[in-house]
Amino acid sequence: MTPSSSSRVRGLGLLRHSSLLTACGALLLSVSLFLVWFVVASGPKEGLYSGWLSFDRTDRVLALLALIALGSSLLPPSRWTGVVRLLIGLCVAVLVGREMAVPPVIDPNVTLGPGPYAGLAGAILGRPRRGRGPQPGARSGSGPGRGA
Repeated sequence: MTPSSSSRVRGLGLLRHSSLLTACGALLLSVSLFLVWFVVASGPKEGLYSGWLSFDRTDRVLALLALIALGSSLLPPSRWTGVVRLLIGLCVAVLVGREMAVPPVIDPNVTLGPGPYAGLAGAILGRPRRGRGPQPGARSGSGPGRGA
C-alpha cells in the first residue's frame, strides 16, 4: 500500500466514523423522548413526564430533526452534510435548553429527569467532526525536495 492510498483509507475511516456518530446521536435523541424529562414530586400534577407527554410541538420537531440527522448520516460525506448536521445539532441544543430552562409542566416542584441530558448528548454526538486526515490537494509520498 502506497503512502497516499494509506492516507486516503485513513481519511475514509474518519468520515465513516463521523456518520456513525451522527446516527448514534440521532438514535439517542429519539430514545430520549421516551425517557423521563420532568419529575413532579408532589401536588396535583405529581408524576413522571416523558418528552412525548410533556411537550406540545417540541417533541415532534425533535423527532423530525433526529430523522433528518439519521438520513444525513446515510448520505456521502460532503461540506453540505456537515453544515446540515451542525444546524441540526444547534437547533436541538437550543430546543432542549429552552425546555430545561422553562419546563412545560407548570409546577414549583418540578425537577429534571435524565431525558433532557440524553437529548443534549444526542445533539453533541450529532455534530460534524473534522478529521486529521489528508487535506484536499495535499501531496504525499516522496518527491523532489521531500527527502528519500
